[in-house]
Amino acid sequence: MSVQSIAESLFATRDDMTQEQKLKEAQKIQDSLMKGFPAIARAIAKAQSDATKKGYTETILGRRRHHPNMQLPKFEFEPMEGYVNPDIDPLDPESLKNKEQIPKRIVDALKKEFDNLKWYGKIVKRTKELADQKIKVINNSYKIEEASRQCFNCVDKETEILTVLGWRKYNEINNGDKILSYSIERNQVEEDSILAVHIYNEPTEVVDFEMGNFSASSTLNHRWITQKSGRPIAFKTTEEIAATSSPSFPIIRVADNKLAGSAISDADLTILGWLDPEKHDWAKLQCVTPREFTFKFVSQLSQKQSKILLEAMLATEDQVRDIESIDKETLICKTERKVDVLQYLIFKAGFASSVAKTETGHYAVTLSTARRASVCGKHSKHRTATDGVWCVTTNNQTWIARRHGVVYITGNSVIQGSAADLTKMAMLRLEHDDEWAELNGNFLLPVHDELICEVPIENAEKGAEVLSKCMCAAGDFLPFKLTTDVETTFRWYGLSVEDVNEFDRPDLLDYDLMTESNIAWIQCMLIENEYLMPVYKNPDGSKPKGIKAKGVNGILSDELKAAVEDYKKRYNLQTDQQFLDHIEAKVTRGVLLDFSK
Repeated sequence: MSVQSIAESLFATRDDMTQEQKLKEAQKIQDSLMKGFPAIARAIAKAQSDATKKGYTETILGRRRHHPNMQLPKFEFEPMEGYVNPDIDPLDPESLKNKEQIPKRIVDALKKEFDNLKWYGKIVKRTKELADQKIKVINNSYKIEEASRQCFNCVDKETEILTVLGWRKYNEINNGDKILSYSIERNQVEEDSILAVHIYNEPTEVVDFEMGNFSASSTLNHRWITQKSGRPIAFKTTEEIAATSSPSFPIIRVADNKLAGSAISDADLTILGWLDPEKHDWAKLQCVTPREFTFKFVSQLSQKQSKILLEAMLATEDQVRDIESIDKETLICKTERKVDVLQYLIFKAGFASSVAKTETGHYAVTLSTARRASVCGKHSKHRTATDGVWCVTTNNQTWIARRHGVVYITGNSVIQGSAADLTKMAMLRLEHDDEWAELNGNFLLPVHDELICEVPIENAEKGAEVLSKCMCAAGDFLPFKLTTDVETTFRWYGLSVEDVNEFDRPDLLDYDLMTESNIAWIQCMLIENEYLMPVYKNPDGSKPKGIKAKGVNGILSDELKAAVEDYKKRYNLQTDQQFLDHIEAKVTRGVLLDFSK
């Protein structure tokens, strides 16, 4: 919330405070929040800085939101009718061309002055003074503030992405390309697809992480999937990792998968592992189906099959070792093509890998059982990626990256507007939910991050449960669980069904015999029909809360009696019993009873 919004929410009804005092108190509250949660302040500042440079931000699903107001100057100054440039020389006809323009020196001085004015009252006062001098002040602060609250990542262009057809650079991929990504919820590698590709060609600040078996370059707000031993998975930004003096947030490099395998036998895979396709013609071997060591072939292998093939590749003449027991092992490849396929195979088998060029010009691919990279500040270096950065959006919000031959899992881009994305996804889930259809549920409309729906009253409890399930499931790709608040009412923003059912309907409309519960029931019915009931303070003088704040208090009043008579007259009801039956049916079933017959 902006300072103005905080002031309005908390102090709008305070007659003992001036507007300036309200803003000062609101500023204190906002400052306390940012001081208590410095990571929020850093994230906001970084996002706003990026939006100021680019004019847009991205949601958690990669939808771009343009914020051109972020690139406006805070204050602009324009000459009003009758303004005369003080720098013109009456004797110099050339200078008369600029007689209605404000000199740059004056504009620069005014910008500096207004940037130092912190309080709204002083800005207004100075604006009036300049208006008398025929200078119009355009205050863009509100536009900038509104845009800045909607802000909220990327790798350098040397970073590649793993698709099922090979390692690809940023300019070699398209929306819909099949890739592998990591599901945080299921803790496994899965087949995924690229939803969007984002390329930024402007020079951008990045942090390089370089150590023996790790190489990455990303923006400060880029997200990494980290996990301490025995702790849950967590997203950490490049900035957070670079700020640590010791490896506090180990980056996940690989994970297991449950990808389906092919029909090729374990025996054939073992034989293939012993054979170098550059030296042997597999087609001539009767015991082996002809295969080429390609991405297409490796894509057909399960994790178990990938391990069998790797074990055979690492086997010596007299020993086949269990790959799980290998700490580090190196395979020599002659071509980059084979390196690419081999690293794909190693990743599918659930192991990390890195590549280094040998003195002979070949490539040494090192396999490691270490699944995490222990990176910290001492491995980091800030620089400017002069050719820009890029990222993708995926369903799982992660993707498999490779930089300088090092393979790892990384996260993708975010922020505001994400609630709208999630709301759309919730609508789709609800529309295709079989349980919701069986309940005769009907989706009416979205309101910001709310969904307004209806079900038959007998299905209300189950309907609320299904609605909550669908809305929470819309964020099942997030590293945390979403929760919802579901309120069941007879009408939008009406009293909750639970509150109305708490009170007893009177048998007769006899005010002398009614209990507080009977009166509260009638108050509920009338309020549901837009009648205003009087609200009374609590015995201690405090303001009532909950339904009492709406006038449901069980206190008989002249307003209640008058509302009952007005309702009877409106619907031409002749008896008190007709009133009770009519208003109950209208509120709880949406039915208008006809007593004319």
